[in-house]
Amino acid sequence: MVTLLRLANSAAALACVAGLLLWRASSPRAEEATFSVTIENMKFSPDVVEMRVGDRITFTNRDLFPHTATKAGVLDSGMIKPGESWSYTAVKEGSIHYACSYHPVMVGTIEVRKRAK
Repeated sequence: MVTLLRLANSAAALACVAGLLLWRASSPRAEEATFSVTIENMKFSPDVVEMRVGDRITFTNRDLFPHTATKAGVLDSGMIKPGESWSYTAVKEGSIHYACSYHPVMVGTIEVRKRAK
């Protein structure tokens, strides 16, 4: 009986450890961040975002019209309809000066920095 209890306790402990390892592997790393840009009143807000490689930025259209966040060859949201969102994960460092392809006066900048090790 004592052996069965020890075996059951060992199995429960292993299950807990395995669960923690699986949770850790599937959760995002603490140093990665998510940023938000709201599209409203024909503007990107904020119009400048500073982030690091691996961070994510989500554009949410709260305007009455469809918009894009576009930089040829780098960033292409396609049409973001009113009430919809689109996300981009930075893959390399540098400045991304983007605009709405429907309304070129709407501009913004994403400053992507190298991730600290």
